[in-house]
Amino acid sequence: MSRPTKTDSSHDPIIAPPSAPLDPLTQEPDVSPSVNARAWGGLGVSQWNKPSVESTPAKKSFLGGTMFLSGGLAILIAKGVVAIWGKEYGLPSFLAAFVLLFVIVGIVRLAPSEKHRSVLLTVTEDVLSVEGGDIHIVLPLARVMAFRACDGARPGTTCFAVEAGMDVLYFEVDQTAGLPLIRTLGSKVPSVLKASGIRADLLRQGQSLPEWTRQLRSLAAPSGYRGGKSNVEHLFAAVADDRLSAEERIGAALALTGQPDTQTRDTLRTTSKSISQKALRLAIEHVADDTLQDDHIARALSTDGHRWST
Repeated sequence: MSRPTKTDSSHDPIIAPPSAPLDPLTQEPDVSPSVNARAWGGLGVSQWNKPSVESTPAKKSFLGGTMFLSGGLAILIAKGVVAIWGKEYGLPSFLAAFVLLFVIVGIVRLAPSEKHRSVLLTVTEDVLSVEGGDIHIVLPLARVMAFRACDGARPGTTCFAVEAGMDVLYFEVDQTAGLPLIRTLGSKVPSVLKASGIRADLLRQGQSLPEWTRQLRSLAAPSGYRGGKSNVEHLFAAVADDRLSAEERIGAALALTGQPDTQTRDTLRTTSKSISQKALRLAIEHVADDTLQDDHIARALSTDGHRWST
């Protein structure tokens, strides 16, 4: 297995390793190669596969911070007991400073030591593995409940969230290098698009809104791309599926506007009423009315409860 490429940390680009051989039919890699990624989220605090998850700086900081806070609180409680019994009614200044130091250091150490980690990410037919420094995670895809993808905050990147149990792992990868991983995850992780083969096609991939809309409309056009009309049912289901990101659900709605009839837009408006997230619901309504703007998409992503950037 190749190691992540060392780069200038001031720029911290994501560099894709050499591409895998292309499949002769799809002209895309026939396996998901390892790619360099930036990772953040639940690293090292997971319940997925404890023997394969090693301690990370974030986890060590959490444990150290807990110990410091516990020590400080213990001293405060002890002084409070003394005060209640009338033996002492105040903390000496040196002791107060000592307790304050415990609390401050504890709070600082509870914060993650790094905003993100540089890792090597691999997705096979069965597992997702993460390697980097003291991180070693092997996650069976059968344990992944959902994953969501969208454009990364940095140009030329895709960000996706992997959810398993109470943990969420975030990865930022190069758009081109990460596409095979997205396709593999899309075919393995539960969602209404699992068997459709079109999930990765909903990604914006850095396109302008008009360009993205033109590409998406071909997904549902009657004589269009990858099955055309047969995708309509999948796309309506995708708009309502909260296992997809706001960007993917908006993409599915945009694809449906390629249908020439007015009933499709009416159905979109009806579907949007069942969406609990207000910003996303409004974005879908704007799609149906042909008034969608970039701000609507950004608002839907920023209010969906996910940490799409560090």
